[in-house]
Amino acid sequence: MADVLRARLTVRPRETRRREDIVAQATLVNVGEEPVTLNLAPLSAPSLALEIVDAAGSPLRLPPPPVPGGETQSTRVTPGQSYTLEYPGFVPQWTAEGTYRVRLRYLYRPEVAASDEWTGQLVSEYVQFSVLP
Repeated sequence: MADVLRARLTVRPRETRRREDIVAQATLVNVGEEPVTLNLAPLSAPSLALEIVDAAGSPLRLPPPPVPGGETQSTRVTPGQSYTLEYPGFVPQWTAEGTYRVRLRYLYRPEVAASDEWTGQLVSEYVQFSVLP
């Protein structure tokens, strides 16, 4: 079922001095022929959903996600439909000046999944952004 989704990530602005202004927007598109249910827990926090590396390819560590709890959220995506999430201010304040690449990483492999539940690993293309001096 992993091949029924496509991932796209955009970042705006692409260059800024203010780390808190950077917003990532992730879009998952159902390119399959059947509806799929997406478990949103793996997409619920930047540290779970975004992979960031510096110019040398070293990972940028993000703060831990919030403590899990409450209901598990999911959404149903029909063929051709997309689901979009935003990660405002995902770049930590301690991030040094420089150029970085970020991509969406959606990994969901439960022990037992419903027949229409998406499972697998999906990554978007990397998108570049810069923290200016």
